[in-house]
Amino acid sequence: MTFNKLDYIITIVTFVCAALLLKLFFDDVNRVTNREGLEYTATITFKKNKAQRQFNNSLKWERLQNESPVYDGDTVRTGTDSEAALHFDDGTGLDLADSTIIQIRTLLDSHKIDFMGGSLSLRSGQKLAGGVTVNTKDGSVISFEKGAVASMLQNGDVISVGVDSGAASVVKNGVTQTVDRSNELSIDVKSGTLTVVKRSIYPVEPQPDTRFVIFDKDAESVTFKCDSSGLSEGAAGVVELASTPVFESGLMEIP
Repeated sequence: MTFNKLDYIITIVTFVCAALLLKLFFDDVNRVTNREGLEYTATITFKKNKAQRQFNNSLKWERLQNESPVYDGDTVRTGTDSEAALHFDDGTGLDLADSTIIQIRTLLDSHKIDFMGGSLSLRSGQKLAGGVTVNTKDGSVISFEKGAVASMLQNGDVISVGVDSGAASVVKNGVTQTVDRSNELSIDVKSGTLTVVKRSIYPVEPQPDTRFVIFDKDAESVTFKCDSSGLSEGAAGVVELASTPVFESGLMEIP
């Protein structure tokens, strides 16, 4: 079988068109929209893999890039085995673990976050007079004062809230409860039950979400400190280490 000149031309044109369509597809998948005339609320950076954003009143998800702007009303989600961080000008920070989804609503002196699942750590900015308010699916409203450092984790129908610095108040059905580093809050989103449990021991050092970047081949020592004032006399604690955030593999115990 032989090719004439027209066959070569058609083949080349076909490959060029296919390459152009493929480029347009990748450009559309990776396109980040900047909303002209609107002031952004925060910027996002990636610690691992990817995250997506959905504009308010939109059904389309778009992949975000490092330092992409995030706007009031945006919904942000992280993928499997992904981590991302949101940075606000007032010093507020949100660290999103994998498979986490939130919606951001910013007011003049506070940030409102709709927490829809996953795990996050937050640092309420010192310049933020109204602090950070997190709404959960069961209708609970959790208010973190300015300067507070806290974490939230949903496991099944239960959301656990721990405060590492500062304080938070939780309002549900007109009832208010206060949470600080000495106790932990559990919210059952199915039944709507709130439970506050006293922490008998909690970590002090390293700080939550601390990461060590070590370039030397030699082993580095890491100091763990806990406040165990709530433990009964003679009680013992155990430090657990794992290679994954959910403690699925590489589990190690240090008495």
